[in-house]
Amino acid sequence: NVYLHITDTVYQTLPLYSNLQTTGVYIYAQNIDVAAGTADITVEAQVKNEDTSSRTISFEAKVVDRDGTVQLTLDGGSNAVGAGQTYTFSASASMSDVRLWQYGYPYLYDVYSILSESSVAIDVQKTVTGFRKTEFTDGMLRLNDRPIQLGGYAQRTTNEWPALGN
Repeated sequence: NVYLHITDTVYQTLPLYSNLQTTGVYIYAQNIDVAAGTADITVEAQVKNEDTSSRTISFEAKVVDRDGTVQLTLDGGSNAVGAGQTYTFSASASMSDVRLWQYGYPYLYDVYSILSESSVAIDVQKTVTGFRKTEFTDGMLRLNDRPIQLGGYAQRTTNEWPALGN
């Protein structure tokens, strides 16, 4: 992740829940239609106001592909964030021509979550992410509607009781 904090007292928090009790930016896809290449994308950003007065903040997010082209702009609206308070903005929109992350072709997007006040950006956070559809049905794990096989290695100790034959 890349953070561009423009030295303001209103900012997007970091995902450090165990220490700071903050959730940061969370991005996810729903209603993924692999054949149609569409998905509903949601970007949520927890915002903290450490100012001494309430501030009216606008939120938007941009999904940018590998070529630097904005594929989707999500409008999260505006909200007053009280002094010392936190607020979670959320923006959702449907995206077409989605390139899904898959084994052997891990396509990634840059998602910029942007806080503005009076049309001036005050905090920008870039998150690198990929979108994929996973499900477990009929005894199979599917990635983007295609069954996949899992491989692995389970190390065993040499003195495991079934192996001793005593």
